[in-house]
Parts: sequence; structure tokens; C-alpha cells
Amino acid sequence: MCGTAGLPHILVRFYTNPDGVAAKRTTMWVMILIGVFYVFPPVFGALGRNLMPSLYDGVGVNGTDGIVLKLPTLLGERYGVLGSVLSGITCAGAFAAFMSTFSGLLVSMTGALAHDVYGRILRPRSTAADRMRMFKFCAVAVGTVAVLLGTLVENFEINFMVGQAFAIAAASYFPLLFMSVWWRGMTTRGAATGMLAGGMLAVAAISLTSWTTFITTQAAKFKSLGVAEPAWFEALKPWSLTGYWAEHPLLRILCEQPAIWAVPLAITLMVVVSKLTRSSIPADIRMKMLVLHAPEKLGLKQEYINEHAGGH
Repeated sequence: MCGTAGLPHILVRFYTNPDGVAAKRTTMWVMILIGVFYVFPPVFGALGRNLMPSLYDGVGVNGTDGIVLKLPTLLGERYGVLGSVLSGITCAGAFAAFMSTFSGLLVSMTGALAHDVYGRILRPRSTAADRMRMFKFCAVAVGTVAVLLGTLVENFEINFMVGQAFAIAAASYFPLLFMSVWWRGMTTRGAATGMLAGGMLAVAAISLTSWTTFITTQAAKFKSLGVAEPAWFEALKPWSLTGYWAEHPLLRILCEQPAIWAVPLAITLMVVVSKLTRSSIPADIRMKMLVLHAPEKLGLKQEYINEHAGGH
């Protein structure tokens, strides 16, 4: 739940709505459509378990992964077009999900680099055209890096990596959103400290266990292929931490699931640092919070903009 609330490619979609009412309506329909789609994969699995139990004795395409390929054919032979309909809906939903996810993440990362890093830090006086040009360049660069990193995903369990991505979002963006929206004592330094600490610690913890998984998977691959392990792999094996995790299973669980401790740690840091830097809280914070939470029909947002148009 915390990870979903903090996913950057979900948050960026609110900027495509003209106002808060439309954003809430979009959120409602997205939740409905995602909920409908999530009904089909369990149905797919239940049908495969009952109609093709032999798949659970194999591995790879000859195992449970083969349900996606073989179940539609079996249903088509028994029930006509039902197999094609079920397969089409599931595949369409899956393709729409990962395409929308990738495009949302690409826009989020590219926008942060072009607008925040380039436009505010590196070149504060850059024009809108300069930032747009940098946006296009960053989109190509980030996309290229993502494709190159994607070639390494074969060595990891993708379902587990999805959970890790949610954990990182939960430890970084979620505390920022939660505390900023509901606590008027938040300061910029407190928000930055908690977000960076939670996110970086979660990434570090996940990287340690992922490194071990990578070494173990590579060793099993070389063994299955019947080839000798190369010299570079022999040099990396002592650093796999396999023995250390075997001796400390609880610590490995905490590293594999960092949101358990990283989320409360990030919130705690935000509170402590904000208390220490309370002098930087804006004088009109109560009005800001009122504008944030009050119904848009009251028109407080426009009145607030008009009152502060002079730069006060």
C-alpha cells in the first residue's frame, strides 16, 4: 500500500488532469480498471491448476510458465472462443500495464533531470526551450540505460524485483507525501533528509541481497550448461555473502524487505530534522494546508493565488 502510494509513475499522472476533481475521478477509474484486470491472472492460474495439473511437475515452458501458452489452446478446444477471449484480455492488460509503467517512469525520471537538476541546479537561467531540449536528450539517455539494465534482469526473479521496487518507493516518496500533506511542521531539510535516507538505505539493502542472488544464479547457470566458471566469476564468488546470509537469516529478511524498517526510519528522520529546523517553516503554512485540503468548489486556491500574486 505504501509502495503504491509512492510510485513516481503513478504520481506523475496527476499532472495530466486539469484540476483536483478530475484527478480524483481518474484515480477512481484507474483503480476500477486495475481491479478488473487483476481478476484475470488468478482465474488463469486456477483454470490451469485444474485443467492442466501436469504442468506443475515441470519447469520453464514445460512447467507453470506454459499455462499462458497452452491454456488458451485447451480452452479453445473445449469451449470455443473462450480461450482466445481470456488470453486476449490478460495479454492486453499486461501489455498496457508495462507500457504505461515504463512511459510513466521515463517521464518522471526525465522530468526530474531536465527540470530539477538541469533547470534549477546546473543552469537556473535556462529557458523553456533549453529545458525541453534537455528533456528530449535525457529521455533518450534514460531509455538507453533502462534497456541495457533490462538485459540483466534474466538473472533475477522478476516477481521479487517488483516487490523491491515497491519497497524503495515506500521508503522514499511515501513518507514525503504522507508527512507533507498531513503535518504542517514539515520543513524542506526534514523532507529531503528522510526521503534520501530511506530511499538510499532501501536501495543499499536490496543491492546486497540481489548481488548474492546474481552470483548464485550465475553459478547454477554455468553448472547446468556444463561449462567451467570463467576467471572473472571466480574472483567475484568470495564476495557473494552467501555464507553470511546463511548465518544471519533474519538480517537477510530485513534487507530483502527494507520497507519494514526504512519507512518508520524515514518518517522519524523527517520529524526530528524538521523540529531542528522549525524556523524555516513558512509563516502562512496554515493557509497553505487549508488550500490543500479544502474542497476546490470553495475557490480558496484561486483566492490564495490572487493574494500572493505580488510575490509576498
